[in-house]
Amino acid sequence: MNKQHSIKQHNRHLTVSLILLFVITIIGVSGFYFIENFHLLDALYMTIITISTVGFQEIHQLSNYGKIFTIFLIISSFGIFAYSLSNIAIYAVEGIFAHYFQEKKLKRMIQKLEDHVIICGFGRNGKEAAHTLEQSKKKFVVIEKKEEEIVKIKENTNYLFIQGDATIEDILFKANIKKAKAVITTLPIDADNLFIALSSKEFNPNIQVLVGLLMNIMISNCDVQAPIKLLCPIK
Repeated sequence: MNKQHSIKQHNRHLTVSLILLFVITIIGVSGFYFIENFHLLDALYMTIITISTVGFQEIHQLSNYGKIFTIFLIISSFGIFAYSLSNIAIYAVEGIFAHYFQEKKLKRMIQKLEDHVIICGFGRNGKEAAHTLEQSKKKFVVIEKKEEEIVKIKENTNYLFIQGDATIEDILFKANIKKAKAVITTLPIDADNLFIALSSKEFNPNIQVLVGLLMNIMISNCDVQAPIKLLCPIK
C-alpha cells in the first residue's frame, strides 16, 4: 500500500503544479491585457517569457504600472515555476525511467527462475494459489492479461508477473516454462486450460500440470497429491 500511496502523492503534487501554472498564467495574461492593453497573444507571450525567466526582449515598452505588475509576476511565479518543473521532472523520471528499469529487472528475475510454479490466471483461484505458494515460500510467476488485475498485483503484492495471454506460446516461454516445476491453470474457459496443459507438457514433459476451474487448493509441495477439487492433473 506504500507504493499506491506514493503514486497518489506524486499525482496530487503534479495536479497542484499544473493548477498553479494555469492560475499564474491567467493572472499574467489578464494583467498585461488590462494594464498594457496588449493583444491576447502578446499578453500570453509576455506572461510565458516572464514566468519561465527566459528573458526575451519585451514586445512593447512597459508603463510604470506594467513594470510593477511584471515585478510582481516574476516574484510570485518564480517559486511556482520551479516547484512545477521539479514535480514534472520527478513524475517523468519515476513514471518513465523507473518503469523501464523495473520491467527489465522483472524480466531478468523471471528468466532466472528454476523449479518454479506458473499460475495462469489471477482470478479467485489464481489468487488463492498464489497466496498459498507465497506462504510456503515457493517460487512462482503469475500470467494475467487483464490490466486491472495487473494493477492489483503491482500495487498490493511483490509477485513476479507477466502481462499477457497464457494461451500464447511466447508468453509461456517468457515465464520460463522449460525450467518450471508446475503449472496451475485456472482460466474461466475449459478449452484454454486444456490448451495450456497440453502446451506445457509439450515444452516440458516433466512438468506437473494442475488444471481446473474450482479449486480448494493447498499446495505446499506442488504435487498432485495435494487436496484439489475438480482438478485434473495431466499425466
